[in-house]
Amino acid sequence: MSASFFGGSKQNKNFIWILVLTFFIVAFLSFSAKSKGEQNSAAFNNEADGMYKPVLDNAGIFSKAELRQLESFIANLDERTGIQIAVIIVKKLDGEDIESFSMKQAEQYKLGQKGTDNGVLLTVAMKERELRIETGYGAEGILTDAVCARIIRNKITPLFKQEKYFEGIESGIKAIASVLTSDEKMTENQSQTENSAEEDEEENPFSVLAFVFFVVLIFIIFGRGKNLWILPFIFGGGSSGRRNSDSFRKGGGGSFGGGGASGRW
Repeated sequence: MSASFFGGSKQNKNFIWILVLTFFIVAFLSFSAKSKGEQNSAAFNNEADGMYKPVLDNAGIFSKAELRQLESFIANLDERTGIQIAVIIVKKLDGEDIESFSMKQAEQYKLGQKGTDNGVLLTVAMKERELRIETGYGAEGILTDAVCARIIRNKITPLFKQEKYFEGIESGIKAIASVLTSDEKMTENQSQTENSAEEDEEENPFSVLAFVFFVVLIFIIFGRGKNLWILPFIFGGGSSGRRNSDSFRKGGGGSFGGGGASGRW
């Protein structure tokens, strides 16, 4: 840029300040996003705000209301007990057996709390008419293979045969939750989980100071005049950062060893 541009009109000076301000905002947001991504890199596929939907309906069998109801139940269970259940419904397995597919998803999701390993994954394949309950290491002692098979046989498949898929899955996950919450070992680490979550959600002092600095700088540059129309475009489009009540905070790092049971309908 020429010297005349830097020493030119008020509009040119404002343009330069906008460029400088934009650079710092982009750099700050990029740093925050990178840090958040690193914290959640061990968990399953996340939304833009770092939260995780516990129900993945790739087959499109649920209505929005049904999906929300399942997500709310599972997320509330996680919030109260630290037990994490996820549900995956796929159209077809493309030749892969459901045991292998389910295990790969469970390993990716890392459901349950590290050390307690109290995660459970319910997988449903519509074309093959197969389903499986995959249990974390820590859940295998109480949610045994026989118990999983009984839940599939008595709670899920009778409803699936009537094409009542929502009712079957809801019945199944509630039965799983009932079994797991009856064992104190499955929830004994919840206080530790809550403390960790509170630490994760603490405000970064740098973030607060940077935000205040940006606001003050904008007022210095633009004053109280008409140019303040730019504020909504800078600050209004971002995420509120509020936790979605129907989502997981993150996968807890639980491990799976192949326990569980499969079935057909």
